[in-house]
Amino acid sequence: MLGKPIKRGYKIWARSDASSVFLYQFEVYTGKKDDGAILEELGYRVITNLTNDLHPTSPLLVLFDNVFTSVLLVETMFSKNIYAVGTIKTGKKFLPEPMRKN
Repeated sequence: MLGKPIKRGYKIWARSDASSVFLYQFEVYTGKKDDGAILEELGYRVITNLTNDLHPTSPLLVLFDNVFTSVLLVETMFSKNIYAVGTIKTGKKFLPEPMRKN
């Protein structure tokens, strides 16, 4: 990030409840895994790991930012009866043409 005062730091991914502010699960990011995963797959892996134990009987809503958002992730969440909402960069790789910035 341009102008970021500290270039290095810790990243902690977390799943919490917006109503109760209760922290249910977290994962400490320890750097790129040596499994050949690309950055687009990182967001998918993080969100699916944090929602693995959710088995909603009625629709559930999960929110995240553009680091995590992808069409594949939103489709996967929807197949699990989980609605997903996230911001997205219009120039992101693998984005369908109608969603791309011209």
